[in-house]
Amino acid sequence: MKILVCPKCKSIPKVYYGCRKCGSFKVKSDQLMHHYKCAYIGKQDDFGVPPICPKCRHLLTPGSDFEHLKGLQTCGDCGWQDMDKEFIANCEKCDLIFPLHQAIENDT
Repeated sequence: MKILVCPKCKSIPKVYYGCRKCGSFKVKSDQLMHHYKCAYIGKQDDFGVPPICPKCRHLLTPGSDFEHLKGLQTCGDCGWQDMDKEFIANCEKCDLIFPLHQAIENDT
């Protein structure tokens, strides 16, 4: 069997989704809404409750007038933005934080 280990000290790291730029786990996704009728796409918070399209001011009916979309991922530490998070490894033995693709495969 093969396991992924830290490239520095060969310990088994913890793995989580995080920022591909700085390794932070403080990554948040924007929830977007798409209004079918006028094609407006914006942050869910901009539509309010009840949902009203900020562009055409139409009151939206859940389940028929709009859809939810995945928005940008934003890092709370460095401000990085992208559509996807990355697997980040954190070695608790040597404190190295690295993208999981840099881990080394070891035989057990």
